[in-house]
Amino acid sequence: MLLSFCITKQGKSHELNHVPCQDFSYCKRIVDTSKHEWIISAVADGVGSCSNSHYGSKTAAVCAVDFLADNLREELIIDDDLVLSALHKAYQEALDSVEAKADELQMPVITFDTTLTVTVFSEDNMYFGQSGDGGIVVLYEDGSYEMITKRQKGEEASSVFPLRSTDCWVFGKANKRVASLALMTDGVLDAVVSNEALDNRVYFPFFRPVLTAKASEKDDEILLKEYMEKVLSTEEYRERVTDDISYAAALNTDITSKLKEIEFDAEEWEQKTIEFDKRNKQYLSRQAQLYMQEQSKNNSGMGISEKHVRKKDVDLSHQKQQDFVSKQKNESENVMKCFVKLIEGSAEMGIQVGRGVNKALQRMEMSPGAMERQEKLTTKSILRDNSDMKRDS
Repeated sequence: MLLSFCITKQGKSHELNHVPCQDFSYCKRIVDTSKHEWIISAVADGVGSCSNSHYGSKTAAVCAVDFLADNLREELIIDDDLVLSALHKAYQEALDSVEAKADELQMPVITFDTTLTVTVFSEDNMYFGQSGDGGIVVLYEDGSYEMITKRQKGEEASSVFPLRSTDCWVFGKANKRVASLALMTDGVLDAVVSNEALDNRVYFPFFRPVLTAKASEKDDEILLKEYMEKVLSTEEYRERVTDDISYAAALNTDITSKLKEIEFDAEEWEQKTIEFDKRNKQYLSRQAQLYMQEQSKNNSGMGISEKHVRKKDVDLSHQKQQDFVSKQKNESENVMKCFVKLIEGSAEMGIQVGRGVNKALQRMEMSPGAMERQEKLTTKSILRDNSDMKRDS
């Protein structure tokens, strides 16, 4: 049995500034001519600086999913090329629809820029399309997991390659059987999957309750969605993740019901984080030194006033480096605090959603007690990491 759901929530920053939610998520279930069931899902994130991107994200997500649903349900899906070709056509159709929307409203198409991430999932296969800085985390039948996509960002961390960047479109297929998956826009992704410098590590405790759910009834789909909405609505999470967020999940319960407990090594996660932080500080310090040395060379032959100005530039550059390191520490600490709150509440969160959800958790054998024991080590490690960062500050 395949289950799926999708969630989109407006960020606090947009609520306070009366800006429309620029995210959108959408999913559909179809049955092809060979009677195989498919789940088609999409998440889209309108570019923050584009005034009409809320139109762009909704148009792109709905168009892509509807196009795939209409075309694949009429097919006998027997090879990968058919699905990958349909995905490419769906992205082109989505872009054409966004451009048509811009023409309709008589506004520049650039103001409609959006990302688009899509999955096509069946009992045996999983295909995907990627444009932008969203991402897809997959849990395989063998118990391994990864982010199967790569963030598509520009030279600046805040920049992104939108749907209009057709040369950046990526399409692919999972090379192993997928048990479950989650699609996210960057508002969720960047809090639970580290950046490329840290090998896109997946913080699996966040995904565990949904992606490993041993659901047995169709109604469990609703209960899983309610659970995830509760997680994404906690005050601690929304205070720290102020961006709009979208999350979509799909799972094959025939596989998840047979999964063994998924290991997560909290100590290894902590150690790698500490090592990266040290390397990053050393790198930034070295870059500042090299810059100062270069400026010192350039100072030779200058007048006193010129040297004074150049020294101010060097001091300012050094201060910027220190500010950058400090900002990274604060951001890392805030995200880790958020994780701690989520982990501490994970065992009781299902109960808080309602009595029905609590019964469903027991029926789906999600074992809140086991989750709590598994996460205690993680919580302890993260708290220790926070303490270390405070001492470093």
